[in-house]
Amino acid sequence: MPPSVQNVAASIYAAWSSRIKYGAGFQKWQRFLDESKGWTQQQMRDYQAGQLRELLQFSFEHCPYYRRTMQQRGVQPNNADPFAELAKLPVISRKEVKEHFNEIKTSLAQDRKLTLSTSGTSGASLHVPMTQETFWREYAFRWHFYSVAGAKRGDRFAFFQGHMVVPVDRRTPPFHIRNYAENTMMFSLYHMSEPALPDYIHAYNDFAPEFVYGYPSGIFVLAAFALKHQMKLHSPKAIFCASEMLHPFQKETIERAFGAEIFQWYGQVETTANLQECARHRIHVMEEYGFLELLDESGAAAQHGEIATAVATGWGNRAFPLLRYDTGDRMVLSEEKSCTCGRAGRIIERVAGRDDDFLITPDGRYVGRLDFVFKAVDTVRESQIVQEDLQNVIIRVAPLPGFSDADRQTIIDKLQERVGCGMNVRVEIVDKIPRGPSGKFRYVHSKVRPELISQLPS
Repeated sequence: MPPSVQNVAASIYAAWSSRIKYGAGFQKWQRFLDESKGWTQQQMRDYQAGQLRELLQFSFEHCPYYRRTMQQRGVQPNNADPFAELAKLPVISRKEVKEHFNEIKTSLAQDRKLTLSTSGTSGASLHVPMTQETFWREYAFRWHFYSVAGAKRGDRFAFFQGHMVVPVDRRTPPFHIRNYAENTMMFSLYHMSEPALPDYIHAYNDFAPEFVYGYPSGIFVLAAFALKHQMKLHSPKAIFCASEMLHPFQKETIERAFGAEIFQWYGQVETTANLQECARHRIHVMEEYGFLELLDESGAAAQHGEIATAVATGWGNRAFPLLRYDTGDRMVLSEEKSCTCGRAGRIIERVAGRDDDFLITPDGRYVGRLDFVFKAVDTVRESQIVQEDLQNVIIRVAPLPGFSDADRQTIIDKLQERVGCGMNVRVEIVDKIPRGPSGKFRYVHSKVRPELISQLPS
C-alpha cells in the first residue's frame, strides 16, 4: 500500500483493537491500581495470600497438569498458608510449559484473537491464550506505569518496537507508520541503517512526541547517530524502555541525546511478574500483579545483592495460569526496604538479564555488565557479543567511518581483561546486527548452557 493508505489502515485497526484493550474492565483495574499504590506491606501481603489461595484452587479444578502435580506433592489448595503450599510445587520451565500446554490451558481460552506469543529463538516461542479480563488488566498496569511521567491516553507517543510496520525490503522512506486513532507514530527497527537514520530523525522531530516508548537498542541507535552527527532530537517529557536490558552506556547516550529521563518497565506475555520504575527511579516489584520469588542457585530465597533467578506465579490470566514459572530472567534485590514514593513492596536493584546475557568462562565464571568493552572506542554503531562455546567469543561490530585495526584490537583487549586470555576473541565486521523474530536485540548472547558448568573439571 502507499504510505498514506497504510496510515489509514493502521488507524482503523487501532480503533478496533482499542475496544479489546480499553473496555469497562480497564477502568475497573485503573481504580484498583490507584487504591493499591497506597497499601501497607501487610495489606499487600494479605491481598497476595487471597489471590494465591484462589489460584491454587482454580488450577487444581481446571488444569490436569496442576491437579496431578498437587496430588503428587501433597499440596492443599485451601490451606491457611498458601505461600507454603505454593512452595511445594516444582519450578516449571518454558520447555515444560510447552510440553504440558493442553493440560495447563483452561476452558476460558476461547478467543484466538486474545492470544499473544513470546519472543525467543526459533521454535522456543510460547503462545499464551488470555481472557478479556487479562487484557484489560494488562493495559491498566501499563498506563499506570506511563502515569509516572504524567502520560495519559491520547498523548503523542513515538514507538520503537519490533512491529513490522513497513516491508523489510523497503529501501526508501518513510520507515514509520502513523496511527491517528491513538495519536502514535511507530518506527521500524529493521531499517535503521546509516543512510536511513536522517529520515528517522526528521520524521521524529516533525511528529514531536510527548513520550517515547520502545526497545533500548533501537532508541540508542537513533540517539548515538544524532550525537555523532550533531543532529538535534525533539525532547519528550519522558522515555519508557522495555523488553530488553538497558545498559548504562545506552542510558547515558539516550538521556543526553533526547534530554529526557528514562523509566524502565519489565513485563511478560506470560503475565506472571511486573516491575515498574517510579518517579524516584527505584524499580518496584508490582506485588499486586503476581507473586515473584527471587531464588539463589540452591533454590532458597536470595539475599540482596545476589544475582537471583526470577520465578513467578501470575493470578491474572485464568485462561493459562502459570505457577512457579521460571522466567529465565536474573534480578538483583536491593537492600532498600522502602521508597519515598510511598509504594509498598520490594525494590529491585537491577534486572541482570537472562542466562544468555552472561558469558561463561572455561573456569565456570559468569561474566556480565560488558558494556565497558566499547567505552574506549567511538567508531561503533552497533555491536553484539556472541559466545559460541566455552572457548570462543565473536564480537559482531557494525562500524562507523574511521573504524580501524587499532579499534578492533582495543575491543578484544578490553573483553579479555574481564574474561581472561584463555578465551579466543575475534571481531567480525557486519553491516548490521541481526534481530530476533520480534525485533528484540541481545547485546550479549551466549550459546553455552549453564548446565555445562557442572560438567567442568574442578
